[in-house]
Amino acid sequence: MKKLKPTRSISKALKDFQPEFFGDNFAEEFWNEVQNKIKKDIKKMLELTFDFEAELIIKNGVASNPEKKIYRNGYYPRKEIITPFGPINNVKRPKLRNASFASKILPPHQRMTNEFTSKILNIYSYGKTSKKLADLLEDLYDVNISKSTISNKLKKLEKELSEYRNKKIKDIYKVLILDGIWMGIKTFSTIKNKKTSKSVMLAVMGIKEDNTKEIIGFRVGRSESMENWYGLLQDLTDRGLKLKKEGIVIYDGAKGLHSAVDMFFPYQTKQLCVFHFIKGIKQYVDGKSKAKKFSIEVSKIYKNARSKKEIIKKMREFILKHKKEKRLLKYIERNFEKTTSYFNYKDSEWKTLKTTNLLERAFRETRKLIRNTVVFQNIASSERLLFISVKQLNMDWRRHA
Repeated sequence: MKKLKPTRSISKALKDFQPEFFGDNFAEEFWNEVQNKIKKDIKKMLELTFDFEAELIIKNGVASNPEKKIYRNGYYPRKEIITPFGPINNVKRPKLRNASFASKILPPHQRMTNEFTSKILNIYSYGKTSKKLADLLEDLYDVNISKSTISNKLKKLEKELSEYRNKKIKDIYKVLILDGIWMGIKTFSTIKNKKTSKSVMLAVMGIKEDNTKEIIGFRVGRSESMENWYGLLQDLTDRGLKLKKEGIVIYDGAKGLHSAVDMFFPYQTKQLCVFHFIKGIKQYVDGKSKAKKFSIEVSKIYKNARSKKEIIKKMREFILKHKKEKRLLKYIERNFEKTTSYFNYKDSEWKTLKTTNLLERAFRETRKLIRNTVVFQNIASSERLLFISVKQLNMDWRRHA
């Protein structure tokens, strides 16, 4: 049988990599070599970036002794820098005279990159203990991280959550979306009693003038009572939450939330979530098939209407058609007008303004994770996981603004 030879392009790419082709260990050797090459390239990039940062400090920095200049003073090796690609050893870091070298990508005395710290917190969000997390990180990234290091990272997370909940809110928002996201939270006590605790995440999303989204605040509670919503909104207002005069508040159908919104935003436009309004139809109709039919009819009205005048006309026709459904008609009479505020804005904004779906979708994966996997020490500890999601969402939205 003719021996297979690599093509010229493959030979060039694998210049320094010559394992026995198609041998028993080829796959393992190949991926080890790929990882090593990636780590070598990252090391070169780190060292080049450190050099560039050092030159900027020499050019623009302030010397510790104003009478002397800043100049290079060789290098010192960092024994190990832990990255998402594994540990990188003996990275040369510049030394300076008359100034301290401080890198923006890896601050002094920091052994892990911020990206790797994020990996730790994200894996922690899957319900791992410090011991299991340390073992998993060693398997995944070939790094040895102590339980105490991980515990310190989690303490830092607690501190960040506290800072997040106490920082002043300086932005003025054009849109606020408020929704209660129900989650089946399992704790050790509920597992013991073979129960799943129904808890709700009260969340507030803001949209700024430049359309940047942000989760401004959240808390976990047992219900969407007016007291719980009032507590969250009062806290945010005390920290500086402001909505533009021509702004709009979008909220779900919970009575407690409706009352709290009226108290804190009496003069701004309010929009009842169309999705929640349609979902509520089933409570006022006898029979599942009939409720489904009516829900589909109303959904089509909202989907096809191109003006407030048109949707009012279509809804009147629906009411006349089903005038025998007294309970349903009272429900529509109470809530319909509150669902049409989005027509007062540009049609390009209708999709965002007519429902709370933007907020619901943001936590879809987190809710699935909580429901299927995670067991918490207590209800309060669930807020740490939710904060990881909030932090990641806000960071992603800022990055793509």
